[in-house]
Amino acid sequence: MDPLVVTVLKAINPFECETQEGRQEIFHATVATETDFFFVKVLNAQFKDKFIPKRTIKISNYLWHSNFMEVTSSSVVVDVESNHEVPNNVVKRARETPRISKLKIQPCGTIVNGLFKVQKITEEKDRVLYGIHDKTGTMEVLVLGNPSKTKCEEGDKIRLTFFEVSKNGVKIQLKSGPCSFFKVIKAAKPKTD
Repeated sequence: MDPLVVTVLKAINPFECETQEGRQEIFHATVATETDFFFVKVLNAQFKDKFIPKRTIKISNYLWHSNFMEVTSSSVVVDVESNHEVPNNVVKRARETPRISKLKIQPCGTIVNGLFKVQKITEEKDRVLYGIHDKTGTMEVLVLGNPSKTKCEEGDKIRLTFFEVSKNGVKIQLKSGPCSFFKVIKAAKPKTD
């Protein structure tokens, strides 16, 4: 792929996950051009100092998947002096959590990032099934493995990074992969006198 100049909108802290090269530190980022945004899976935590919000960078020798970019140890990431402006509507779209009604019509494999409210939790030995909801509907999130050290309760929110739209029979759900990131955000407790 040709080198691509992008502005970094967001990057999460590196975390360990299982990749084809074994266990390694990776992180996820959201970047944008003047016309669109996309998600980046960075398989080399040494690039973290390049993925600083509002910084313009040029990425070369990356892999392009159907709906995300993958930066590997053979990629090149350099700073660019540029007046690369990302329009507000692109930034706004990149920050929005997609509506559940929209997620249900996305093709399988679509990458999803967002913050969702939990209404139901079903725990099994090696997986947890979360029922999430918004104004447009309900959906299930399947998290494989031990997702979080923080205990999630109904009413809490979960921040999903790099989850995929998948099918369980006829039901559409969000499913974690080996490089997904999951975080529980506790609901505010009502103040007592």
